[in-house]
Amino acid sequence: MRFLMILGKKLFEKVNRRQMKTKYIIIFLIVLFLGGVSCQAEKAGSVFKADQLYLDKDYKGAIENYKEVEKSQGTSPDFLYNMGNAYVFNGDLGHGRLCYERGRRLAPGNKEINNNLTYVANKVNDANEASRQGNKINVSPDELSFFAGVDRAISYNRTSNFWSVYAVLSFLLLLSSIALYLFTSNVNARKVGFFGGLIFLFFSVVFVIFSFMAARAFERHDEAVLIEYKTELRSEPSDDSKTVGTPLNQGTKFRIIETEDDGKHELKWVKVRLNANFEGWIKSSEIEVI
Repeated sequence: MRFLMILGKKLFEKVNRRQMKTKYIIIFLIVLFLGGVSCQAEKAGSVFKADQLYLDKDYKGAIENYKEVEKSQGTSPDFLYNMGNAYVFNGDLGHGRLCYERGRRLAPGNKEINNNLTYVANKVNDANEASRQGNKINVSPDELSFFAGVDRAISYNRTSNFWSVYAVLSFLLLLSSIALYLFTSNVNARKVGFFGGLIFLFFSVVFVIFSFMAARAFERHDEAVLIEYKTELRSEPSDDSKTVGTPLNQGTKFRIIETEDDGKHELKWVKVRLNANFEGWIKSSEIEVI
């Protein structure tokens, strides 16, 4: 009898411990859930505050709040679009274009971003035209060659995920064609399966290549935007060297050719190119890499 009582007590303690463990797990999950909800609410609140300041035309305040949100929570195409708008309305075409350019990399097909980017690019080009002061020097960006245009259409105008979807669809159609060829006895159907398989194999490979090209372009940081109000390029990485061309205005987009540090692995000068007339050195502090 005593043995049964001891056994029953141990079983009760074991069950009780399990219940306590379950209770603690439930409490932990609730706390975790509430923490996630609180974090999301804080994020939404911060973005809402920035958006509200933007609607109230307090663009400087909106920019400061957007920058804080960007540091703590990252970005998205819509976020960069809103922040770019705030910069542009605040008269900062450099950071405005930078936001649009970065947003476009994340969402190349976003019409709002592309329209605003075109608007800012035209404004910057007009400002550079005015800075020529009668000089007939060309201030427009380099025109893309045929192959460079094709590469940009593949790599910059579509995301890697876009091409990946087409690659997967082509592969599935390839498998369907193989199945049609192997498991049907009809001659015409087998021909369709055979030649269809060759076609879809070709497109599968092509779309995979395009996807890798787009991913590589996304990781490439060979373009920059001038954020300084106005500057001139230098023939050498030195303040004492000759200037190149005419002054360029905030928001001008360059292609990065070469970089030079200060000997302590800190970037100091960057060689950039706008076109054949504007290729020279600029301080790294005057530009932001896209």
